[in-house]
Amino acid sequence: MTTVAWNCRVEINKIEEFRYLLGYDFCFAPARNNRGTGIALFWRNTVNCSIVNYSANHISAKIEEVSCRAWIFTGFYGYPEIARRRDYWNFIRSLARKITLSWCLMGDFNDILHSDQKKGRAIRPNWLIRGFRQAIQDAGLIDVQMEDDL
Repeated sequence: MTTVAWNCRVEINKIEEFRYLLGYDFCFAPARNNRGTGIALFWRNTVNCSIVNYSANHISAKIEEVSCRAWIFTGFYGYPEIARRRDYWNFIRSLARKITLSWCLMGDFNDILHSDQKKGRAIRPNWLIRGFRQAIQDAGLIDVQMEDDL
Protein backbone atom coordinates (compact mmCIF):
# COMPACT_ATOMS: atom_id res chain seq x y z
CA MET A 1 0.00 0.00 0.00
CA THR A 2 1.34 3.43 -0.81
CA THR A 3 -0.47 5.37 1.88
CA VAL A 4 0.68 5.77 5.46
CA ALA A 5 -0.61 7.56 8.53
CA TRP A 6 1.91 8.63 11.06
CA ASN A 7 1.56 10.02 14.55
CA CYS A 8 4.32 12.45 15.34
CA ARG A 9 5.47 14.82 18.03
CA VAL A 10 6.71 17.59 15.78
CA GLU A 11 5.84 21.11 14.86
CA ILE A 12 3.46 21.45 11.91
CA ASN A 13 6.06 23.35 9.89
CA LYS A 14 8.27 20.22 9.99
CA ILE A 15 5.65 18.01 8.29
CA GLU A 16 6.70 19.09 4.78
CA GLU A 17 10.32 18.34 5.65
CA PHE A 18 9.34 14.84 6.81
CA ARG A 19 7.29 14.34 3.63
CA TYR A 20 10.34 15.10 1.55
CA LEU A 21 12.74 13.01 3.66
CA LEU A 22 10.39 9.99 3.64
CA GLY A 23 9.90 10.22 -0.13
CA TYR A 24 6.16 10.96 -0.23
CA ASP A 25 4.55 13.28 -2.76
CA PHE A 26 1.74 14.70 -0.62
CA CYS A 27 0.80 15.15 3.00
CA PHE A 28 -1.99 16.48 5.18
CA ALA A 29 -1.81 17.45 8.84
CA PRO A 30 -4.65 19.11 10.79
CA ALA A 31 -3.75 22.23 12.71
CA ARG A 32 -3.13 21.64 16.40
CA ASN A 33 -4.29 23.82 19.26
CA ASN A 34 -1.40 22.92 21.55
CA ARG A 35 2.13 21.56 21.45
CA GLY A 36 1.03 17.93 22.02
CA THR A 37 0.97 15.05 19.62
CA GLY A 38 -0.21 15.62 16.09
CA ILE A 39 -1.21 13.30 13.29
CA ALA A 40 -0.32 13.45 9.61
CA LEU A 41 -1.17 11.47 6.49
CA PHE A 42 1.43 10.97 3.73
CA TRP A 43 0.81 9.46 0.29
CA ARG A 44 2.38 9.02 -3.11
CA ASN A 45 1.05 10.17 -6.45
CA THR A 46 0.30 6.55 -7.45
CA VAL A 47 -3.00 6.80 -5.55
CA ASN A 48 -5.82 9.30 -5.64
CA CYS A 49 -6.28 10.36 -2.01
CA SER A 50 -8.94 12.83 -0.92
CA ILE A 51 -9.46 13.89 2.68
CA VAL A 52 -12.98 12.98 3.84
CA ASN A 53 -12.87 14.36 7.38
CA TYR A 54 -10.40 14.98 10.17
CA SER A 55 -9.90 16.14 13.73
CA ALA A 56 -6.91 16.52 16.03
CA ASN A 57 -7.11 12.74 16.60
CA HIS A 58 -7.93 11.30 13.18
CA ILE A 59 -7.68 11.71 9.43
CA SER A 60 -10.04 9.85 7.11
CA ALA A 61 -9.28 9.72 3.41
CA LYS A 62 -10.89 8.11 0.40
CA ILE A 63 -8.31 6.05 -1.47
CA GLU A 64 -8.76 5.28 -5.15
CA GLU A 65 -6.26 3.02 -6.88
CA VAL A 66 -6.39 1.69 -10.42
CA SER A 67 -6.21 -1.92 -9.25
CA CYS A 68 -9.07 -1.92 -6.72
CA ARG A 69 -12.31 -0.30 -5.65
CA ALA A 70 -12.30 2.89 -3.60
CA TRP A 71 -11.99 2.49 0.17
CA ILE A 72 -11.60 4.62 3.28
CA PHE A 73 -8.41 4.82 5.32
CA THR A 74 -8.51 6.34 8.81
CA GLY A 75 -5.37 7.07 10.77
CA PHE A 76 -6.22 7.45 14.45
CA TYR A 77 -4.57 8.60 17.66
CA GLY A 78 -6.54 7.70 20.80
CA TYR A 79 -6.72 9.88 23.86
CA PRO A 80 -4.04 8.85 26.34
CA GLU A 81 -6.18 10.00 29.30
CA ILE A 82 -8.27 7.15 30.69
CA ALA A 83 -11.11 9.55 31.51
CA ARG A 84 -11.55 10.32 27.77
CA ARG A 85 -11.53 6.75 26.44
CA ARG A 86 -15.32 6.43 26.24
CA ASP A 87 -15.36 9.61 24.13
CA TYR A 88 -13.09 8.15 21.50
CA TRP A 89 -14.79 4.73 21.59
CA ASN A 90 -18.04 6.52 20.76
CA PHE A 91 -16.23 8.52 18.09
CA ILE A 92 -15.11 5.28 16.39
CA ARG A 93 -18.70 4.05 16.47
CA SER A 94 -19.92 7.31 14.89
CA LEU A 95 -17.29 7.11 12.14
CA ALA A 96 -18.36 3.54 11.36
CA ARG A 97 -22.00 4.59 10.94
CA LYS A 98 -21.01 7.13 8.25
CA ILE A 99 -18.74 4.89 6.16
CA THR A 100 -20.25 2.97 3.26
CA LEU A 101 -17.03 1.78 1.55
CA SER A 102 -14.50 -0.77 2.76
CA TRP A 103 -12.67 0.72 5.74
CA CYS A 104 -9.20 0.36 7.22
CA LEU A 105 -8.72 1.97 10.65
CA MET A 106 -5.23 1.96 12.12
CA GLY A 107 -3.14 3.92 14.52
CA ASP A 108 -2.23 4.28 18.16
CA PHE A 109 -5.40 3.65 20.15
CA ASN A 110 -3.74 3.72 23.58
CA ASP A 111 -5.85 0.63 24.27
CA ILE A 112 -5.61 -3.14 23.96
CA LEU A 113 -8.13 -5.80 22.99
CA HIS A 114 -6.72 -8.56 25.22
CA SER A 115 -4.83 -8.52 28.52
CA ASP A 116 -1.94 -10.54 27.04
CA GLN A 117 -1.16 -7.60 24.74
CA LYS A 118 -0.11 -5.51 27.75
CA LYS A 119 3.61 -4.98 28.16
CA GLY A 120 5.12 -3.62 31.34
CA ARG A 121 4.13 -3.90 34.97
CA ALA A 122 1.02 -1.75 35.23
CA ILE A 123 -2.15 -3.80 35.01
CA ARG A 124 -4.79 -2.63 32.53
CA PRO A 125 -8.27 -2.47 34.14
CA ASN A 126 -10.69 -4.99 32.62
CA TRP A 127 -13.32 -2.30 31.95
CA LEU A 128 -10.87 -0.58 29.56
CA ILE A 129 -10.20 -3.78 27.65
CA ARG A 130 -13.89 -4.69 27.47
CA GLY A 131 -14.91 -1.16 26.48
CA PHE A 132 -12.41 -0.94 23.64
CA ARG A 133 -13.25 -4.45 22.42
CA GLN A 134 -16.97 -3.58 22.42
CA ALA A 135 -16.36 -0.37 20.45
CA ILE A 136 -14.39 -2.32 17.83
CA GLN A 137 -17.17 -4.92 17.60
CA ASP A 138 -19.89 -2.26 17.42
CA ALA A 139 -18.03 -0.59 14.53
CA GLY A 140 -17.91 -3.92 12.66
CA LEU A 141 -14.11 -3.97 12.67
CA ILE A 142 -11.77 -6.92 12.98
CA ASP A 143 -8.26 -6.94 14.41
CA VAL A 144 -5.69 -7.84 11.78
CA GLN A 145 -2.76 -9.47 13.54
CA MET A 146 0.63 -7.96 12.84
CA GLU A 147 3.82 -9.96 12.91
CA ASP A 148 6.57 -8.55 15.07
CA ASP A 149 9.94 -9.03 13.39
CA LEU A 150 11.88 -7.78 16.39
